[in-house]
Amino acid sequence: MQRRVHSKREKFDWLVGEVNGEVIGYAYYGAYHMRAAYDHTVETSIYLAQHQTGKGFGKALYQSLIDAAKERGFREMVGMIALPNPSSIALHKRFGFEEIGRLKRVGYKFERYLDVGIWQRSLNSSGVAKREAEHH
Repeated sequence: MQRRVHSKREKFDWLVGEVNGEVIGYAYYGAYHMRAAYDHTVETSIYLAQHQTGKGFGKALYQSLIDAAKERGFREMVGMIALPNPSSIALHKRFGFEEIGRLKRVGYKFERYLDVGIWQRSLNSSGVAKREAEHH
């Protein structure tokens, strides 16, 4: 896990939520795909301790993650949600993500194969020009 965090932090952000010294969750984004054509798009993940849901921590973490991605000039965010997951769907909808598709039986959790919803949100169009200028 430590290697995973360090590799992400070179180019992306990994945020940790903490309450009174207890880690209650984390959120991060990383490359959507490894090819240069997708450099402007990131894939997000968020995890929150079960006993900490419904307290606003997930919203605070995700807002900070979105702000960090905007700051770095990324243009699109993609979230992959193992289904069913009404709380994650509600969180993504709250932040303007739209469901754009579904992959059948590609996730594996709880000893069974699950469908995965694909959710997308645009950040800002100015990020494209900023990132293109960095590549030239």
